[in-house]
Amino acid sequence: MTKSSLNRLVPCLTELGAQRLGIVSNGDSRQQREKLRKLGVAGRFSVVFISGDIGFAKQITLPDDELINKMSNKASCYSPTAGL
Repeated sequence: MTKSSLNRLVPCLTELGAQRLGIVSNGDSRQQREKLRKLGVAGRFSVVFISGDIGFAKQITLPDDELINKMSNKASCYSPTAGL
């Protein structure tokens, strides 16, 4: 993530207000959750979906239909790839 995008992150999340948000991240769960905590945004997401938590290899290519469908099911929301 670039410094420019980091500078826009919190204001963007603030503008979204009370909308239910989720995040998909690659890698080790502990490391990724610590990054979110250090950025001060961990509490902004109702669903945090990290590839390492669900047995995916460390690096996956996004968008990954299987991962997106699993996240959508966990979040109980619409998946644009469901049924494809």
